[in-house]
Amino acid sequence: MKFSPESWSRSAEAYREASEAVSQIKIPTGTGGPTQVDGAVADALRRLSEGFERATAGLSQGLREDADNMEATSKDYAKAEDHNAELAQNAGL
Repeated sequence: MKFSPESWSRSAEAYREASEAVSQIKIPTGTGGPTQVDGAVADALRRLSEGFERATAGLSQGLREDADNMEATSKDYAKAEDHNAELAQNAGL
């Protein structure tokens, strides 16, 4: 297994894309129709949609936070690798 700052950055971008995709998922709702059944279905979809949107908003936010953490790890990793290379060079390795 090879680790690199670039792999962390690619993963962060994938998480950002997933976060955006999740945030776009919506359950279609309507205002009902000519029958009581239409109205009941529309009401149920509205309630389902509200809960679903809360859940997907939380998931989307979590993915964004993970992406931000991955990006920070990538930058820290790159700095550590640069520092290690500099130390090795100064030590004549």
